[in-house]
Amino acid sequence: MSKTILLTEAQYTRLQNVINENLSISEEFKDFAVKVYLEFDILSKYVDGRYVYGVRGDDRMIEVMFDMDVSLRKWGIDEISIYNVRGPKELSVIVELEPETDDDDGEVEHEIYIDWSKVELNTQSGVPRSIHSVIITLNEMFGVEKIVADVVYD
Repeated sequence: MSKTILLTEAQYTRLQNVINENLSISEEFKDFAVKVYLEFDILSKYVDGRYVYGVRGDDRMIEVMFDMDVSLRKWGIDEISIYNVRGPKELSVIVELEPETDDDDGEVEHEIYIDWSKVELNTQSGVPRSIHSVIITLNEMFGVEKIVADVVYD
């Protein structure tokens, strides 16, 4: 059995203020796209007895997309946060290894498949504006171990 409660106009106004105070306008802040610096970090420095000098992509920049959540209160903006960071699902990279012979340039092409659900945001205090760079940590098999996105703040 439902119950009917009568409110005065003043109670209704106060209730509307509380409801409106907890609204989020996140639907308007979706799909931001930015070019960011791409860096690779390697956990293992040796593969098959060959020293790994580094890993480099075809380009030093990649496009990353993200969403922002803005929580509003009656008194103003309560919080802004970045979430749902995503980018290319795979990258072509060149692994620079110690050459085995004089004719060997030591470069090996490799495809990296990226699961953006592993991304961690490098956060600080302040108001986030965008993402500046992405660091992808690769394991000994050159698979993605971890992704860290550096957030830009005001």
